[in-house]
Formats: sequence, structure tokens, C-alpha cells
Amino acid sequence: MADFIASRDAGLNNTTLRVISGARDVPRDPPQNTEAEKALIGAGLDCNSLFLTMDVEPGDFFVPEHSVIFETARSEVRAGRHVDAITLRSTLDNPDMEVVPGQALWQYLGTLTACAPIPRNLPRYCDVVREEAARRKLIVSLEDAVRAAWDNPASDIAELADATSKHLAAIRAVAIGSSAGGLFDLAGDAAEDPEHTPLIDRVLALGSAAILIAPWQAGKTFVLVRMAYAIALGQPFMGRSTAQGAVLLVPLEGRSGLNKRLRAANREYGDPGKLVGVLKRSGSLGPQPASGSFVAEIIAATKALAKRADCPARVVIIDTLAKALAGADENAASTMAAVWAQAARITAETGATVLFTHHPPHGDNKRPRGTGDIMGGADEVLLIERDGDERELHSIKQRDEKTGLICRFSLPVVDLGHDARGRPVTTCVVQQCDAGPAQVRKPQRPKQGSPAARALCELEELTIAGKFTLSHRNQRLPDGLKLVLLEDWRQACRAARLSAEDATSSAERQAFSRATRDLERVTGCSTGQSCLAAGGRCDIHSRPSRNLGKRDLFSTL
Repeated sequence: MADFIASRDAGLNNTTLRVISGARDVPRDPPQNTEAEKALIGAGLDCNSLFLTMDVEPGDFFVPEHSVIFETARSEVRAGRHVDAITLRSTLDNPDMEVVPGQALWQYLGTLTACAPIPRNLPRYCDVVREEAARRKLIVSLEDAVRAAWDNPASDIAELADATSKHLAAIRAVAIGSSAGGLFDLAGDAAEDPEHTPLIDRVLALGSAAILIAPWQAGKTFVLVRMAYAIALGQPFMGRSTAQGAVLLVPLEGRSGLNKRLRAANREYGDPGKLVGVLKRSGSLGPQPASGSFVAEIIAATKALAKRADCPARVVIIDTLAKALAGADENAASTMAAVWAQAARITAETGATVLFTHHPPHGDNKRPRGTGDIMGGADEVLLIERDGDERELHSIKQRDEKTGLICRFSLPVVDLGHDARGRPVTTCVVQQCDAGPAQVRKPQRPKQGSPAARALCELEELTIAGKFTLSHRNQRLPDGLKLVLLEDWRQACRAARLSAEDATSSAERQAFSRATRDLERVTGCSTGQSCLAAGGRCDIHSRPSRNLGKRDLFSTL
């Protein structure tokens, strides 16, 4: 392609173009980075799953042999077959090709593994290969535009300008790394979105990021297994229809007991075949340096599972969030920002919903432990509450659906036989309770004269005295509830001396904490449930109110 210089001698009308003398004879190599190409192939041969995570296409490689090797290797890995320098040669259409003259192909492939980058640098190598390929495409587009202007002097100028605009549009598309049509979606097409299907009707959406909150020993893993099998087998989950597909379980805790639960699920719900997979390796998410490679492994495993099952991947279940953070600060907003970004990457590359499990803080079973961004960043939040031998599954946050009780269920014990020592092997399965109104436990007042009873009396006195604010347009509470500040209740109890007369302020704070815990335990209610109060019912909550901007105690009489 010739180089041109535009010169202006006496204004716009005297603009001339001249060809630089001899420019056509100067040899110039196309943009390329063969070392980055070698590094990508070497990384894939060293760890086959990386072939499935590389954001490059065979046509992005400059060396034709590299393109053929990459395409063949990736196809073999997608088919579930292992490739290395020896096995890859036997699958190539031309196993005797020479990338380096005089060097056998298997020897050349063997040298590439030494070029493999560390996993966290792999995305940058992909960027380099794509960018060099984009530059080559830009050159071709520009050459076509210039050639059209030189070779068609009699053509209509408007037609040439239109053709040039098309070339420029192609150049722009290459520069941003996507087709022009991929930059946006038309609003009129939204109603015809083929993927607008819930994963679980009115519970989880396809492609969302969700979290299941459950106290210890509440049966969350049993619920996850039931959910996984319902989706894999296309069965209803707790009476709600599901979108059938592959499910990947990422058990970061309780792995030793998972096999028992899967054996029981196979017997009780049916054999899912290749539709449910369990990730073998553990890793970390969040801001840790190694999290990128673990996310890549999850994506590769999800894609491989969907390929083997010959159906779309529907959900990746990560149990638990705390284990995935591997010591990172769950109270830091930056930590959860990284986690939700990684969940979005998994969803973007696999199309699957990402579901985490997490525990609540001590004394407040209605919210996830840690920063508010855990709940704020989730599209859906589910909650398990224990009610004696039965449990309740609630939806407490939805983007586009109503929240509320999903179902009540129990965990009956099933017998799996005996182990090698003759001891019985048992586990539990999820069994939905009969539909109908839930049995409401009768609340009771705490023992008269106890600190819990005195604390409850102080709460009642505050509401009677009018020291409350009515809830209004609060996302978590209905309008009209009487909201009493937690600090006001604490100060009233401190003035009433729940502990000894000469107690210190620290002792009073501890006495107040014990009284509120005893109040929940004695009345048989946890935070957010009901207990009996003089003159009516009193709902106790201890979570932040967005209206008041502080930590509150909500009370309604």
C-alpha cells in the first residue's frame, strides 16, 4: 500500500496528494506477535482447560500453522479428550507440517510449553493476539477504500463516499473488538428475547447472581442438591417450574459428606446422568491474585459439562461464599465488588445463573453476614428459617418478582445401608410439606422479673409514649409499622438497670445483649418474627432502616 502526504499550497482548493517516491518498494511485515501466539498454545498444552477460556479465535493467529494447531486442540478439548505434543500431532490433518524448517512438529510443540505464561497474564496475551489481528484487518479495510478511490475515477463521488463510510464502519467495528450490531440491543426486540425464561419460576432468573442465606444446621446443602436435581431433570422445585439444563456444584465446604447426599438424591429424585457435575478442585474468589485462574476453571468446567450433557448450563452453585473468600474481608465493599464482577464474568461466558450460599450474623437470621453489598449486589436473595422440625424457604429480594414464602419443607432421614464396619449410613432428603397455611407458633412472654421481661416492658413503654416513627416506603417492611430506634431501647434499659445497681456501662451493654437474646429464645421467635406483648402483637427487627439511616428496632402494636 502506498504512503501519501497531503500538502496545502494556497488554501483548501490547492490540496494535492503525492506518492512518496519508492514507498512501494519498502518491504513491511504485517502486524504480528508470534511469541504471544506461542505462549497461548503452550499454556493450553500445559493445562488443556485453558483452551476453553482463551478469548481468541483461530483466525486471530498470524502464523497459519498456529491457527490450525489452536483450532484442532480446542476442538479436541471440547470433545473431552486430552491433548499434548504427541496426541495433538496424530489428530492434525497434516501431521508432518513444519512450523520451523527442519524441526519435527512434536518437537516444536514440546518447546511451546516452556513459553506458557502464568495464568493471570493469559488474558493480556489474548489481548495482544487479538489486537495484532485487528491491526491487520484495519490495513486490509483501508487498502480496499484507497484502491476503490484510485481505480474508479469515473465513479459517482457519492457512491465512493458511501463505500468509504462502510469501510470506516468496518474499521470502527474492528477497533472496538466487536461487530457494529453487537454494540446495542433494540428496545423493540426485548419482548422477543428467547432467553427471557426463569430458571425457577418466581424464585431465580436465568443469568442472575443470587445468594441463599441459611443458619448453621438449617439444611442448605440438602436444598441445593434438591434444586440441582430438579433443574437437571426438569422437575418442579417446591412446586415451581424449572428450566432444564446442566448444573455445576462447587462444594468448598462439606465435600466429604456430599457423596452421601448425592447417592440419596439419585435414589429419591432420579439419576441426572451427565447433567450434574461436581468441581474437583477448590479455589478462591474475590481480590486474591489466584481468583482469576479459579474463575477460569469454573467457566471451563461449566462449558465442558454443558458440552458433554449436550444442553445449556443453567446454574453454578458455590457453597459457601465465606470459603470462597478464603480469608478476604467479607465486611469490605471492595471484596464483594470483586466477587460480583467474577460472578458476572461466569454468567457472561456460560449463560448460567450463579448461586452462592452464606450464613447470617449471630442474632440476626434475616440478612447475610458481612457488608451490605452482599445483599445489595445480588439479583435474588433466598432465606431458610428453621421452625422446629420443619423449615421455611423465603424469597426476601427479587428484581422483578414478589417476595415472600416459597414453601415449607422437612428433612426426613433416609437409610443408605451400612459402611465397611457394619455401621448404618444415613443422610437426609428434602420433602415439601403439605401446602396450606403455615402453623404459627404461639409466642410466650418471658418469665416475669427476668431481664428479658424487663427489656420487653421498656420497649412497650417506648411505643406507648409515642417514641416511634411510622415506616413508610421501606423496601423490607410494610407501611405503618412503628419504628423504635435501637439506641432508644438500649438507653431505656440502661436507665432501668437490667444488671446490678453498681454495674459499669460495659456490664449494662452486656446485660442488654443477653436480655435481647433471651427474649428471642424464650418467646420462641428469632429476629423479625413475632412475640406477645401487652395489648397486642409486637414485631421485633434489628436491621438497618434506609428511611432512618441508623440501626433500628421496629415495633408494631
